[in-house]
Amino acid sequence: MTSRPLFIAALCLAVSARAAPFQISITNSAPNGTPGWSTGLLTLKPLIGLGRTPTLATDAGAWATYQFANSHCETNPGCTPTGCENGNAVRLAQRWGLTLGVDAWVVPALALGQTAVVDIEAPVGSRLSYIAWVNDASVFDDFVAMHPPGTDFATKALMSVPLFDGATPREAVDFVISGFDTNSTSATNGSGDTCTPECPATGASCFVAPGNATYGATGNLPAPATPVVRNVTAVSGSGQVRLAWSNVGPHTGVIIARRAGQSVNFTPANGATYAVGQNVGPGNNSTIVYAENGSTVASAFTDTSALTNGQRYFYKVYAFANGRQYASGNVPGSQGIWSEPTTKVGASPLWCYSFGFPSFQQPTTELGSRVFTASNGGTLTANLTQPGAQDGWEAWRPRQLDGGVQSRAVLVPLEAGAGNYLVTGDQTGRAYLFRASDGAMLWTTPDLGELIQGQPVAQLFDYANAAFQAAHPGRDVIFVATRNNGSTTNNKVYGISSTTGAVLWAYPPTNSMNWVTGGMAVDYTNNRLWVATRGSPSLRVISTLNGAQVATFNPGESDYGVNLRSVGGVNAEAVVITNTGTVFGYDLANPAQRWSVVTGSTPSAWTLPLSTGFVSPLQNMVRRFDVRPDGGSSLVWSANVPGVSGLVVDYRAPQQFVYVGGTTSRLRQIDLADGGTVRAIQMPGTATTTFGHPALDTTANRVHVGTQDGRLCAFPAPLP
Repeated sequence: MTSRPLFIAALCLAVSARAAPFQISITNSAPNGTPGWSTGLLTLKPLIGLGRTPTLATDAGAWATYQFANSHCETNPGCTPTGCENGNAVRLAQRWGLTLGVDAWVVPALALGQTAVVDIEAPVGSRLSYIAWVNDASVFDDFVAMHPPGTDFATKALMSVPLFDGATPREAVDFVISGFDTNSTSATNGSGDTCTPECPATGASCFVAPGNATYGATGNLPAPATPVVRNVTAVSGSGQVRLAWSNVGPHTGVIIARRAGQSVNFTPANGATYAVGQNVGPGNNSTIVYAENGSTVASAFTDTSALTNGQRYFYKVYAFANGRQYASGNVPGSQGIWSEPTTKVGASPLWCYSFGFPSFQQPTTELGSRVFTASNGGTLTANLTQPGAQDGWEAWRPRQLDGGVQSRAVLVPLEAGAGNYLVTGDQTGRAYLFRASDGAMLWTTPDLGELIQGQPVAQLFDYANAAFQAAHPGRDVIFVATRNNGSTTNNKVYGISSTTGAVLWAYPPTNSMNWVTGGMAVDYTNNRLWVATRGSPSLRVISTLNGAQVATFNPGESDYGVNLRSVGGVNAEAVVITNTGTVFGYDLANPAQRWSVVTGSTPSAWTLPLSTGFVSPLQNMVRRFDVRPDGGSSLVWSANVPGVSGLVVDYRAPQQFVYVGGTTSRLRQIDLADGGTVRAIQMPGTATTTFGHPALDTTANRVHVGTQDGRLCAFPAPLP
């Protein structure tokens, strides 16, 4: 081993006092000239034990960790000495049987001076471990790991740190990250000579040892952090508002103030105690509706105190700790959160869920059960949507992504296990897989690009043909495309394994593709992926088996993705609308253009194919066209709709409807046959907003739609 200076400064941890969310802050403060770290793994399972190296025969889990930290110990077919194992935190978690978001969390790669903050939750009694590979293949056997301050590594237990004092979460934990060696001749000095063989084998006299200029420095306890809550949300019901929040440390409790019609402008006095019913703020214009005494800590409250349906109420949730030092209450923004109780009858929504950030993308429905959406705030949310006392309440707390989300999450039954799963991407260029039942994050990809703007899609193993199943045994494939701001020619489409999150292939092999901002379409019969882009060529056909290019076309730039059109009950055509408003149809079996239709306006969302043609949301209008077998077309109807944001079709007989979002706070229900407006619901209240792209739940008979003012609302379908 080549000795190389490596010093890691202390890491600080802040937690809530009685709940178990923790916020971990990790900084790479090694000296200049030392390498950065690979992606790392935080986990509640002890990964690293000092002493003799593991053996292939008996220590399978430890061997997986050894591979992660030693770039010469590759075992996967096709791997290069620096290619597949080292620094692959997702793969390490899978080999240990860990679940990302539950008992393991991936930490991004950290260059010198960089910091990553990771939110975790841990049960009482948990200890925390961390490992990352020193990202330098010339020093193949070095890694960094977490331990308490000091250099006494006499026991393996010191390679993790406690998160609790008994049953009480710690408000701050003092620990160090130091350098270690997987391939030392000494049990106590990893800076010494390198042993042989490099990789574990039965009987090898090699050790995992501290070294690489571990200075033995101690960390520093952080100064008392400002108390805070996160993800404050509100759900409206009849005569009530359900508030929820996440406690983040240090945390002793919260008080909640409410004001009708305007934002709460009350600032709690540090050290003061407040009681329910107390009038506070300038002119006593706000009321304390909830107050904790420091002996109990909650994360939800239902306000039922004389609320008027249709009235807008503003709330601020003020966390306190450290002798009643209060937070500002400015979560999710300076106005706090607001909600409008609803009668649930007539034109009033069944419920609205407020989260404070615009959400125009189409929600995702789990029929008769739940609805999911995401926002520019970078959270993925889940709400119950079924009649009952908890209608509209959160199914699980919002899951935080690394960046904002501007595309619809995809709900699919994957080979990852029973039930449904959510796939989404964010504005940091990562894709994520969440379990729909509890919101657990199962994996996240590395950064695939600068942004993921378009909706991911998937090809499912159970519904695919023999050729796909042979190419991808035991897994589905998820397709994700990038929108890189820095360049219009270096974008990629990635095939991602549903079981591991690993990249299976990338298209194109050279930097020759422009932005992908809309969705893609999977042709199961021919194992092909249709991708619309900016630039030229603007439509690409890719093999889902290996990412090879099948065909390209140039209909014109498109930001709105591709959909498949069924003719005679069989998917026969790919349909795409260009940014100038021309719709094209392409043969799936033998890719070639069949027809084109000029809509007469520019699009506002993707075109929805019908068996007889298509319906398009355009600027301030919706138009339906029929397409004949000979490629000719005719306009069936045109309906004026201000500020169209997207549409969904209810095909159920006897009368089929198009639900359309738009400006002026209206959700419209249009007759699919003739384009007549059957209903137009305006959001109650005086304030106006824009409705986003609606989604339909045909089991619960509901339309779900996001709004510009930061809500997700449910309405009955058909509209009353």
